[in-house]
Amino acid sequence: MRVQLFRFDRYPAGQTDFEAVAALLGSPLLELDDAFRAMAEGIAGTANNFSTITIVGHSDRQDRADFNCDQRRQSEIDAASARANSAWDFCRVAISQHIEQISGAPPADWWETSDRVTWDLVFASVGMLRNGSASEDERLQNRRVDILVSIFRS
Repeated sequence: MRVQLFRFDRYPAGQTDFEAVAALLGSPLLELDDAFRAMAEGIAGTANNFSTITIVGHSDRQDRADFNCDQRRQSEIDAASARANSAWDFCRVAISQHIEQISGAPPADWWETSDRVTWDLVFASVGMLRNGSASEDERLQNRRVDILVSIFRS
């Protein structure tokens, strides 16, 4: 078993739309789509694959002077959760499209019913900063979504 990390960073401040940011990065999205296809094969029953997908939303420190500590923390949590949820929506749709291509029928709520996949959302907020936010480029690296995928083939 190997966990694959797909990192989508460089979110502008206030941006939470996964698809908009992922489209700019290109290559990780193409590689992630290959993983989606393998996951869909397991869910559709055409391969003996079991998979996990974990989506981790991150934010940068909120430094607004007009926010108190609780408001800053809530803003950071809101940004991280919105990024993770947007990425999950994108992933769910993409995997569903692959399932439909494989099986010829629209998939049921596979994320709730399939015994071939587990998933989780993590709202890391600023708990796993990559940088201390000294520059805007470092802030862009902090604002990210990490998607971890494992596919078990038997």
